[in-house]
Amino acid sequence: MSHQHFCHIAGHYWQCEGTALRGADTEPSVCICLPCELPLEGFDHSACHAPIELLACAEHRWADETTAARPQGEHEAEPALLQDDDGNRAYGFCLWCGKTFYCWAEVEAHNADNMKGCAVYQELASRPGGCSCLPPILRDKLQEAGLLNDDSGQPKLPKRGLLQ
Repeated sequence: MSHQHFCHIAGHYWQCEGTALRGADTEPSVCICLPCELPLEGFDHSACHAPIELLACAEHRWADETTAARPQGEHEAEPALLQDDDGNRAYGFCLWCGKTFYCWAEVEAHNADNMKGCAVYQELASRPGGCSCLPPILRDKLQEAGLLNDDSGQPKLPKRGLLQ
């Protein structure tokens, strides 16, 4: 049995047999289901609604900026990839309203029923024509990085990558 990852470098899905290289690791690690925190292989995840992990495939791994980072085993302390303003470990956040999530159940509750838990998304979606804009937090980050077209507010398209 295998599962899929999405190669964020070239924009395609790829099959994985249960372990993959992450970051600058030199040894593959077991692929874990984010919602239930069990290995993806050997368990039933049909009720997990697991997102697909963004992970460069073997062919495009060389182009992944995260491979220049230190291997996971070299961290002095357990890394906290996301933290709130008080330094507490966070599971994720909403790109629309900025709400911080501390477990997968909070993510699911916020996003359930067409994101009824997100007031910002609901307000934008209720406008005529629906929600056709980038999430505000994502738009701000892209603008800070100089990755938005000046007039349209739309992302600049890469010369190579997802569309080729």
